[in-house]
Amino acid sequence: MIVDKLKAGFPECSPEVLSRLFVPAKFAWSIVAPNLCSYLVPVCILFFGISANGSALLFLTLLKVSWRPSLPSLDTHIALPELNNLTEGPSEIWEKIGLKDLLFHIILSETVAFSFYLIFGGFLHYHYYVKQREKAEEWKCQPKKFLPTNLEIDELRVGCKALFYCNIVSGLISCYIYNGGSLCSIYYDLGDYPFWWTILQYAVTFLYQDYVTYWLHRFYHTPFFYKNFHKIHHRYKQPTAFSVTAMHPVELIHIQLFLAVPAFSIPVHYSCFLFLTAYTYYHGVVQHSGVAFKSHWWQPWQPDCMFHDNHHQYFHVNFGFNCWFWDVLHGTFRKKDRIYTEDIYGGKGKPLAAANSSEIANEIEERQCENPLAYRSNKPDYILLDADIKDVSTEATVSKRHSTKLEVQND
Repeated sequence: MIVDKLKAGFPECSPEVLSRLFVPAKFAWSIVAPNLCSYLVPVCILFFGISANGSALLFLTLLKVSWRPSLPSLDTHIALPELNNLTEGPSEIWEKIGLKDLLFHIILSETVAFSFYLIFGGFLHYHYYVKQREKAEEWKCQPKKFLPTNLEIDELRVGCKALFYCNIVSGLISCYIYNGGSLCSIYYDLGDYPFWWTILQYAVTFLYQDYVTYWLHRFYHTPFFYKNFHKIHHRYKQPTAFSVTAMHPVELIHIQLFLAVPAFSIPVHYSCFLFLTAYTYYHGVVQHSGVAFKSHWWQPWQPDCMFHDNHHQYFHVNFGFNCWFWDVLHGTFRKKDRIYTEDIYGGKGKPLAAANSSEIANEIEERQCENPLAYRSNKPDYILLDADIKDVSTEATVSKRHSTKLEVQND
């Protein structure tokens, strides 16, 4: 049919000539078509990520403001608005404090974020957890286990509830920035600050955001805050992309506000803030996806997806997000000779030598659920071999004899 239409438009061309014109296109499509969904995955992760913490509207707002003919000057970041006239109406007051059309921004925030969240999140879930479910050993961090249907539904319900509240905060921040709020320290002209700061602000902002997130995460893993807030997020031992927002709204907003601090405390170019926000939320989705994604060669600081998947599987360990070395620095990086359960707080785990036979049996079974291909070495880094168990038994026996000897001496 297409050839006939083209022939009608180009009567001098024969069907054979027109068919040959399609050969390069057919060849290109034969290469692209089988992997089209895989090519779309990074794009979907990005759009899903910026919606997952209510930041979709913030992105659009910063881009919109940056395109204005007259950009906000540095003077707008100095003084607070003055409300001298007490006879002003509510609309004038809202405008003076930088919150004009707040309701519109909140509604827009909810609409954009939920659209991205359901469309792109739905695609990711279908591409892996439906389409490739029977080939889980090829892509899943825990291929032997999936979330039961009731938890998948619960994950989406809890995530949507938390996202709803996050979008309100995002709408408020976006509205304030759009109206030139005086407390905002984002700038738009690269000439406003020295070149060295243009480069350095990326490292300063990134390290602040990630280190604060590490400590916030550990804070929510203390007994009280874990049981009353963060435990919701750990219902999902086999996380999916929708797990990224499936947490208590208070916790999600807490993280959201701390990540936004640079925009109100240090001069940061809008492109830097956009890039780092996108990077953080992109990897937030990757870390919760349950898919064996691995960091690229140019990301030596970035842990693989298995790092955070271990956190969900073993609870109180591997608290970092975009930097694995925080855990190494503070002794909360997972160790082969330790066991980690929901009842062992602190991130240090319990020595295998101090574990009983039941705990060791459960640990062996749990570790066998890990996919070796999800580790950087493509090997089961934490699998317990017979030699490891024998060494643990020997160490435990020696320790027990030593304790008995001390007790006898004390008597």
